[in-house]
Amino acid sequence: MLRIILLSLITASVCLGGSSNSPVGTWATQIVGKDHGVCYLTFSNNFVIAGYGIAVDALGPFVMAGTWDLDKKGKLVGGFTQFIDGGSAGANLDGKVNHNKLRAHVKSTEGPFNLKGEPADDIADLAGLWNAKVKQHGKPFFATFSAALSTNIPAWFDLTGSGVNDTGSFTLSGAIVITPDNRVAAYTVYDYGTATETDAFTGKLVKRGKKLVLRGRTENKQPASLRAERGQAGN
Repeated sequence: MLRIILLSLITASVCLGGSSNSPVGTWATQIVGKDHGVCYLTFSNNFVIAGYGIAVDALGPFVMAGTWDLDKKGKLVGGFTQFIDGGSAGANLDGKVNHNKLRAHVKSTEGPFNLKGEPADDIADLAGLWNAKVKQHGKPFFATFSAALSTNIPAWFDLTGSGVNDTGSFTLSGAIVITPDNRVAAYTVYDYGTATETDAFTGKLVKRGKKLVLRGRTENKQPASLRAERGQAGN
């Protein structure tokens, strides 16, 4: 259901250009503060907000829908609902756009956070095979996954793979979203056949686009980390 909502929001949103203090357009933003993640927000010229991303508190993907305006002082104000699988949260935002930078403070029913964004632009290509070392519950294990760029959602890569840890062998699914300056948010779901476990991460693509260095937590709120390097098919 979340994926259907996400696709409908992206289809309905139009990337536009605006004046220096107008937010109109699509922004690649970092979520910082109480929560961490990556979010793409589109402010349309009909004063509608639509967005999507991955956050640690959401433990995976979310979509956003709401409205915006500029007050008498030219300050950006608005409100939106953040939808995740199994729930939603209401939020108000205030901020400004200056010199192609978006800065906004969000007061959500789930807690406050900040948005730091720049205009959406070209991103690194994460498509292909990755070999990952994951640390979860204080124990390391290895997994292999492939990333495939979504044909419908900009900067979004779907993940599929497999691995083995102390719980047993699993299949892996999830997604990565990346900003033009290589900020990354990701989530992974490990399916053991009789149970699943979800982790969420934030971090960066480094070493000339060859390594992902991510930290986050599990669905049980335990620390988790993921370090992945590009692999080669057949290895």
